[in-house]
Amino acid sequence: MTVGHEWDDVADGWDDAPGTREYAQGAFDSLIRRMADHDLTIDGMSVLDFGCGTGLLTELLVDRVASIDAVDPSPAMRRVLTGKIRQHRWGSVRVLADLPAGSAYDLIVCSSVLSFVDDHPATVALLSTHLAPGGLLVHWDLSLIHI
Repeated sequence: MTVGHEWDDVADGWDDAPGTREYAQGAFDSLIRRMADHDLTIDGMSVLDFGCGTGLLTELLVDRVASIDAVDPSPAMRRVLTGKIRQHRWGSVRVLADLPAGSAYDLIVCSSVLSFVDDHPATVALLSTHLAPGGLLVHWDLSLIHI
């Protein structure tokens, strides 16, 4: 993911910006609904939150999934999420700058991030190599969900 650190400037106020929490909640709710439509659940899954930002979606997933690797190129966004992890003692969440080599996930979530990458097809192809057999890649962009 080739995204600059322009997000660093908004990290500290991101969680309080108008609509950010509502958007994350809407993404989470749509994920749960779509999974249920296919008789699936996120419970116990290993998750990659790709382009996690300050972790608003991670916050909603953490109590239901087995583990989350939260990846974001912005040091300031990662710092905000790391503070939440310490505060809430979320031992199942790792914050990373890059995709960990050799990792495989049951679920990869990308909440409004793929439109910011330089090469969308290459990024999706790369992410697909990190899916466990039968794993799902889910992307939201504004009001759309793609599974």
